[in-house]
Amino acid sequence: MKSITLLVLLLLVATANAEVLNAKSVDNVRVKITYSGLLDVTGTVQKANISYYVPQEGITAMDVTGDGDMNWKEISDQLGNKLILMEWTRPTGRINYDIDITVQNSAKRTESDNAVGTDDRYLAQTQYVRIDDNIRQLAFPYEKSLKRAAELTKFVYDYVDYDLSYVGKNVPSNKVAEEKKGVCVEHANLLAALLRTNEIPTRYVVGYAYSTVQEKFIGHVWVEVLDAAGNWVPFDPTWLQAGHLVATQILISLDHVKTRLTQ
Repeated sequence: MKSITLLVLLLLVATANAEVLNAKSVDNVRVKITYSGLLDVTGTVQKANISYYVPQEGITAMDVTGDGDMNWKEISDQLGNKLILMEWTRPTGRINYDIDITVQNSAKRTESDNAVGTDDRYLAQTQYVRIDDNIRQLAFPYEKSLKRAAELTKFVYDYVDYDLSYVGKNVPSNKVAEEKKGVCVEHANLLAALLRTNEIPTRYVVGYAYSTVQEKFIGHVWVEVLDAAGNWVPFDPTWLQAGHLVATQILISLDHVKTRLTQ
């Protein structure tokens, strides 16, 4: 069994500059993240392991503990995301483990006037980014620019009603365009499809964020757009942010699953 707890230790609120779409911003936050779980081992087992994605930046302290003969190390997946891998030798019975991480995170502002970059890997359709005639109509008029990315972010924010009944559904973009409902995943799926229709390279970001609707930290998804200088510029259609992220959005993994082509 796995569980995750996020505890806000410090929150500083400030006003964002007028260039971004949202009027207010949390500029700095210190958060304690605890991953905990239980392995219930029966029979004879020589080795066992479990891994967790961890914040990709801003970690100031980390403590990994576990019952039994446990060793841990930091590893990376094929996309370069950091994980903590815990390994047990000859585990027996009930084994508890904890990963306590303290993260210092700051708001991110990207005031880029660069052209949009080019990378065909981030233009393809996937299992969740489906482009049909309806998507093409919604994406028109086509323009490969950060300005257009901001306009489409605002469009998705207005077009899709936030509906908690969609948690866990992960609806593909073409269905989101029809149903006009969803949570962050559906917002991101639709925006990614619209951006890629405009030939704007787009990737997913998976993380945690503080929800003012649920009044707690939750799993969250948004997207990033590649500019000509090689920078990835954030766009969040769920909470109407373009070129800007508040400090309470903590990056856990980049390009997680959804950018890859459907096999």
